[in-house]
Amino acid sequence: TEPNSLHYISNKPNLYQQAITECGRILAMYDSDKIYPVFGFGAILPEQKEICHCFPITLAADNNPNIKGIHNIVKCVKDIVPKLTFSEPTLFAPTLRVIFDTIRSVGNKGLSYHVVLLLTDGVIDDMDDTIDEIVNAATLPVSIVIVGVGDADFTNMDILEDRKSVV
Repeated sequence: TEPNSLHYISNKPNLYQQAITECGRILAMYDSDKIYPVFGFGAILPEQKEICHCFPITLAADNNPNIKGIHNIVKCVKDIVPKLTFSEPTLFAPTLRVIFDTIRSVGNKGLSYHVVLLLTDGVIDDMDDTIDEIVNAATLPVSIVIVGVGDADFTNMDILEDRKSVV
């Protein structure tokens, strides 16, 4: 509800919505079905008391994270943000684990390749676990694109970038 928040919802797209739109427009050109599993992290969900470190932003009862079309992702973000209470710590590893486990379960069916788009304000409280998840995913057909939102210190993202190039 605070206008200076990166998550502030109004008639004008916030920085996260802009990043989704701009990055999504590019990545969508390489996706045939235009269906994207989308997860949030670091929030208390409606009618819950504990922080959830990985949840489908659809808040679907069946936990289905899939959303058809980039414009529907932006719409879903606009709908869900007012229902969430954002909270620390910011943990990447649980979300990466879910994504990588899903990729592992699909296997090489159709020889698919995956791109994980991670939007962040730069805060990360589980650097070692996140590095472990990235290293463990080194043999998967996946790239991780990290996009910084806002003007915070993104030094930790540089560290992750260095880890990706090593593995």
